[in-house]
Amino acid sequence: MKPKFIKIVNNPDTSFHVARFTDKHFVVPWHFHPELELNYIIKSTGTRFVGDNIDRFSPGELTLVGSGLPHLWKNDSDYYLPGSKKSVDAIVIRFSSENMGLNRTDMPEMEDVLKLLQLAKRGMIIHGPVKDAVAHRMTSLLLESGLQRYISLLTILDLISHNRNYGLLSSEGFMPGTRAEDAQRINVVCDYIFKNFRNDIALKKVADIVFMNASSFSRYFKQHTGKSFSDFIIEIRIGNACKMLIETEESITGILYECGFRNQSNFNSFFKKKAMMTPLEYRRKHR
Repeated sequence: MKPKFIKIVNNPDTSFHVARFTDKHFVVPWHFHPELELNYIIKSTGTRFVGDNIDRFSPGELTLVGSGLPHLWKNDSDYYLPGSKKSVDAIVIRFSSENMGLNRTDMPEMEDVLKLLQLAKRGMIIHGPVKDAVAHRMTSLLLESGLQRYISLLTILDLISHNRNYGLLSSEGFMPGTRAEDAQRINVVCDYIFKNFRNDIALKKVADIVFMNASSFSRYFKQHTGKSFSDFIIEIRIGNACKMLIETEESITGILYECGFRNQSNFNSFFKKKAMMTPLEYRRKHR
């Protein structure tokens, strides 16, 4: 998947960017930038793409995305409906390790932060009590200025660097592409899949949309996402099934058809492979 390069423009009086994002839905396409990005989701649900990782996101999620790692937060389809009351609320910090002076190998005090920067290359999801402490600091940072602002970000990174309760998102072998000119093609594909995952999606149909033949598109998609086209669609469908299992009273049979599956055996197999439990076990665990 070829991401779009986005240039982060900082205020000339600051060394990093911090903002609270509120809107009807996330609008930034699949993209990358040299800066690291720390995201805290206050209110929003959908599917998160980081490198070759695809998973659900929900309120309270804290992630750290490394320099140059492609990523996308895509809201659920009901966020895009006319008159939808859904909305997004998130705090985003983008910073350059070089501008912040974080690459100092001659400072023993920076050892844990340097290790954190290495882990962030794969993308991290932060768990545990430290998440709430970091979220509080991020909220306070929105109102700070001067040296205190810089110190607060260092404190946030120090908190995360000493936390051992985290998950790595993208696979170790993922190699992000950097040809930004392909971004429009891939985002067209993603939009089509999100709008149509409940129906049968033919590879040839999607290839035609981006003016490629089926075999070339299949290779292209696998090469740049690390996933086959069919696996990508299955992960989107399973993610939405997880959402319905938690949020609705719909039967499991109803959910599998609503999410684009046509066979309960296949649905159960794919679900267990992704969630490491059956749909019923998942519903009981998250209720």
